Amino acid sequence: MSTMFPDRTVRRLTRPSSCRSTLSRSVLAHGPRQPVPQLMANVRFRKMRRRGMVALLALLVGNTAVVEEPRQHPVQCPTECGDVTRFGDTFDWQHHGPLEFLLALQRGAERAQASGGFPFYTVHGSHRGWLLESDLPQLVNLIDSPTPCLAVVSSNSSVLPSSLSTVGVEAIFLIEGYRTGRYPPAITSAHRQGDAAEIRQWWAETQNGRSGT
Repeated sequence: MSTMFPDRTVRRLTRPSSCRSTLSRSVLAHGPRQPVPQLMANVRFRKMRRRGMVALLALLVGNTAVVEEPRQHPVQCPTECGDVTRFGDTFDWQHHGPLEFLLALQRGAERAQASGGFPFYTVHGSHRGWLLESDLPQLVNLIDSPTPCLAVVSSNSSVLPSSLSTVGVEAIFLIEGYRTGRYPPAITSAHRQGDAAEIRQWWAETQNGRSGT
């Protein structure tokens, strides 16, 4: 003797498979749910990255002189420069300045965070005279920025950074590059937090010396 189920019972019995189908579509569209700590870390990373990128874009838009000044400069390579892109060094050093470079490092950190890529950018050769005195005010304003970005490493380095850097650390590294007359000023920016207070003091003394006070 067969048992007849009311329509609402049939719907109730079949609903779980429908829910499973909906869940499968959600997982396919958005990926598996992340653990809460990792999810919160990613949210914080995106917020810091967005704030830092907005700040850098504001500097770029608000100070067009930095973007428009010529950047032609010699590059000293250990053997010959050749095609530097084979090292991953795709930044246009001859036409763009340090703020654009910091933006590139931020975007690189975003890609590294999303795909598990390398947390550093490799610079091939030593750029002489690339950094200008007119870059300094904007760089000094960024030395406290905690925004994540790629670390910088020279192609000559045998030590590779294992974690991301920050815009603040890389701004200090760029200022050191101006002071030494070459960039990068060392084989890597990793573990070189710099001294923000010393940079500020040096910058204040530089400005005072220029004004004669």
